[in-house]
Amino acid sequence: MKMLDVSKSPALWYDELFENSEANDFIFFYENDDDYIWFITQFTQYLCRELVETEVAPIFGRHIRSLKAFLYQLNFSLPCGFRYGIKYKTHALYDLALNFETEPKRRLVLWNDADYLFESRNGVFIEIFDVLVVAAYCNRKGIATDDFNDEGRPYQVDQRNLFFFQYKFKEKVEDFIAKQRVYIPPLAKEQHLEFNLFVL
Repeated sequence: MKMLDVSKSPALWYDELFENSEANDFIFFYENDDDYIWFITQFTQYLCRELVETEVAPIFGRHIRSLKAFLYQLNFSLPCGFRYGIKYKTHALYDLALNFETEPKRRLVLWNDADYLFESRNGVFIEIFDVLVVAAYCNRKGIATDDFNDEGRPYQVDQRNLFFFQYKFKEKVEDFIAKQRVYIPPLAKEQHLEFNLFVL
C-alpha cells in the first residue's frame, strides 16, 4: 500500500498511479474528507482536460442504492448510442462497461464514495464491483472479444476502475479483495485479481 501526497499536482498523481504502478484497478482509502474532495475534483478535471483519447466516467456513490441506479449513471457517462435496459441486469452493465462502440486509449471509471453501497447493500456492491473489474481486465488484456477493429487489431483499452473508501472500512475492504475471485468469461475460469492500494 502506498501513500499519495494530495498536496502535489494532478500531473504527478497521474505519473504515480499510471506510470509507476502495476496495470491493475485502484482502491483508495482516505481519512480527511477535505483532502479526498480536493484530490478527486482536481484529478477528475485533469483527466478530462489533459488526456487525449480518454473516456472518464465519474460515479457519485451516495446516489447509488441499486444496480439500476449505477447503470443509469454509467450510461450517461460513457459514450454510447442507446439506453441500456435494467431487465438484463448485470449483463447490461457488463456490455456497457466493455463498450465496443468506441476504442479510446484509456477508459477510467471513478466510483466516488464506494463505501456507501459497500456498507449499506454489500450484495449489490459485489455484483457491480465484480462486473466492473472483469470488464476492465478483459479490455486491458485484449480478450473481451474475438473481433478485430478497423485496423485489424484486437479491441484493447487501458481500462481502470478507481474505487474510493473511507479509511475506517480499510480492514473490511482488504479482507474482501483478498478473498475475491471473479469469473473471467473469455478464459472460462475463476481468477483472483490484484489491486493497487493507495491512501490519500
